[in-house]
Amino acid sequence: MPTRNNLLLCVFIGTCLILTVTGDWPGAKIVDGRCFVLKQEMLSWDGAQTACADIGGKLATLASLQVLNDLVAAFNMSKDNFVWIGANSKAVRGTYVWDETNQPATEITKDWWWLGDPMGYICVYIRPEHPYITTSDCTSSNYYLCIEPNSTTTMCATPTPVPQPTTTRRSRNWCVLFNLSTHEF
Repeated sequence: MPTRNNLLLCVFIGTCLILTVTGDWPGAKIVDGRCFVLKQEMLSWDGAQTACADIGGKLATLASLQVLNDLVAAFNMSKDNFVWIGANSKAVRGTYVWDETNQPATEITKDWWWLGDPMGYICVYIRPEHPYITTSDCTSSNYYLCIEPNSTTTMCATPTPVPQPTTTRRSRNWCVLFNLSTHEF
C-alpha cells in the first residue's frame, strides 16, 4: 500500500495549497502506461530481483522495442551503465521468461539483441547506447529497472488533493498543516 505524504506549498499572500503525494518510488516514471523506477545501485540479477521485490515490484517487463527506447530516453540512461531487466532463461536455457509474469518473453525478437544474438548467457540487461538488450552471467553487477506489477501505477507519485478532515491555518508568513485525524502539525 502506498504511503501518503502531505506536501504543503505556500504562497506568502495568505494562500496555501496542500497536495498528497501517493507513491513510494521516488524518481519513478510512467512509460507505456506502466510504472518503472531505475535503481542506480550495482547488484547481481538475483540481488536486483530481490531489491525490486523489497519495494513491491518486479524486474522490468518490456512490451516492445519501442518501450525499450522510451525507457532509455525517459531515464536518460548512460551508455556506460548496463541495466538488468526481468527476462531470464534460468528454467530452460535459451527460453526467456519475464520475472513479473513467469511467462515466455515472446516480445523479444532478433531486432532486440545486441549483435542479433543473446550470446548464450541466462540473465538479460539493457545496453543503453544503442539501445539493445544482451545477456550476461547473472552474478555480474549492473543497475536495475523495476516495474510495478499487475499493470498498476500507484507507486508512481501523483499529486492529488488532500482528503478531509484536513485544515490549514496561516500564522504570520507561515502556513501550517494540521491533520484533524492525527492531531499533528
